[in-house]
Amino acid sequence: MIEQQYLHRSCIALLILSVVFAILSTFDIRYQFYFWELFIDIKIVVVIGVLFGAWKKRWLVFSPEQFILLRFDWKTNVTIFFLPLLVYSLPIACGLTTKVLTINAIDNAATLALATLFDVPAIYMFSATSALIEEIVFRGVLLRSFRNKFSVQYALFLTNGLWTIFCISEVVGITKVTALSAFVTGLFFFSLGLFCSVLTIKNNSVWPGYSLRIGIITLTPILLTSFLAESDSFFTTNSIVLVAEGILVSTAFLAASFVLLRQINVSEQILGKRDFS
Repeated sequence: MIEQQYLHRSCIALLILSVVFAILSTFDIRYQFYFWELFIDIKIVVVIGVLFGAWKKRWLVFSPEQFILLRFDWKTNVTIFFLPLLVYSLPIACGLTTKVLTINAIDNAATLALATLFDVPAIYMFSATSALIEEIVFRGVLLRSFRNKFSVQYALFLTNGLWTIFCISEVVGITKVTALSAFVTGLFFFSLGLFCSVLTIKNNSVWPGYSLRIGIITLTPILLTSFLAESDSFFTTNSIVLVAEGILVSTAFLAASFVLLRQINVSEQILGKRDFS
């Protein structure tokens, strides 16, 4: 948890960092690469460095066990990993019904699907240097810090507003990005971040949000056309409503977030406990 007097400095540092890497992405300056199979994102490396400096100066009180080691539930995480299948069924069904989406005949489709599933353990492990760090920083440290100062609703808005800005470098890096596609992708990041945050509050762990993001990273390229990932997906579309980061998927995540948050609030009122404490 970030000490309250240093919280605003942390937010400013994240904003500056987000702008810097958005500029690098705009000019197509590479800051992400693979070292063997390990994915290295310089933006994440800088965040780790800033956190380490804050911890050394005692601005940050951080207990990894609270967010990572002691609260991993296999059933919950496996279920959430496959949740994108349910979410993507909405745009797929709508797209097939309205004929806005087409089925792509892929050679060796079964082999592709099996290869993707066999890659899951490797993706889950190697993404720890990127997606897991983001979950710890935003859904762990920042969300917890904001919850100690603001209401849960305001804390969720601040956390995921910052995370959406942090992801701007991914948005401007989209090939042939337009104002509309940038807005839709930004909405997707906010809605996904909100759902991951609510999962963190509900489970008192960053693992479920991480599992959801790994599920999206793994399943999107073979299921549905994506703005963010090059793919040879089974279902293809040009509609901003139906793509993997489209309006329908974002709406589903927003609706699920509000439903879960309402359940959490009702549960806390009954049990007399403070959420995510």
